[in-house]
Amino acid sequence: DKRVAVLLLNVDDATPARLSVAFSALGLPNTTMAARDLWARKELGDFTGAFTTPSPVEPHGSVMVTLTPKVT
Repeated sequence: DKRVAVLLLNVDDATPARLSVAFSALGLPNTTMAARDLWARKELGDFTGAFTTPSPVEPHGSVMVTLTPKVT
C-alpha cells in the first residue's frame, strides 16, 4: 500500500485559507495522486505535483487526506 496520510493545519488566528503542500516536500515523486478527505469520507480528485484544499480551512482548522499514486 503506497498511500500517505497528510495533515494540513491553518495556523492563522483570523483568516480562512486554502492550504497546499508540494509532493516533493513529503518525499513523494512529482506525479499524479488521488486525494481523499479522511474526515469527510470524500474523494477530492487527482492532483499533480501538489495538493491544495478545495475550499478554505477555518483558522486553527485542519484537513486530513490520504494521497495515493495513480496507476497508469
